[in-house]
Amino acid sequence: SDPVQGPEVCDEPQGFSFVDDLTTHHLLQAPERAEDESAQVCESVFLAAAAFGLKLQVAKTKVMVYFCGPGHKSAKLAFFGRDDLNIHVPAADSYDVEVVRCHRLLGTMVTDDGSPGVDVIAKVNLAASSTVPLRREVHKRSELDANDKALLADAITRTQLTYNASTWPPLNLAQERHFAHQYVANYAAAQGISWKVRKTNEITYVQIVEGVQ
Repeated sequence: SDPVQGPEVCDEPQGFSFVDDLTTHHLLQAPERAEDESAQVCESVFLAAAAFGLKLQVAKTKVMVYFCGPGHKSAKLAFFGRDDLNIHVPAADSYDVEVVRCHRLLGTMVTDDGSPGVDVIAKVNLAASSTVPLRREVHKRSELDANDKALLADAITRTQLTYNASTWPPLNLAQERHFAHQYVANYAAAQGISWKVRKTNEITYVQIVEGVQ
């Protein structure tokens, strides 16, 4: 701005240009009318956005319905037993909004049955992506001793596996083993212990940690 003339005036109106990752929720008043209520919620969201001059990306808009409580099974079966699971929304140029069984919310995979299984798999796959870098970058660093390598593997793997895990219900045995397997794999990669050596010698996570300590 010019100190003499004062601040410049913008001719264009100020306001929102887009909204990213908008999430809304609605408590179903009549579970047996889940399809109609879902359509009404979508309609209100599209109309509210239009009031601010915004147009939602319909193709990226999803609906997830979670049924719980006494007598929810019949309503759930009726909703998901339909031939067409999409929700018709007139305000969205009569576009059908897709109904999904899970979606990512703030880095966590949320499912319509409350199970952490999908998120456990996603977290394990994320941690698995660090196995090769741990083997190539951490294990080969001669300036790092065994304890340093273990701390790095621990920090990286714990962060990836347990992000938002406090929201999960108790894991079943298979999920716990899935977690433990990836934990061992990353620890071993940082120490330069191959899968073949671990398998042949039956090296466990406890033995690796005790060896480091």
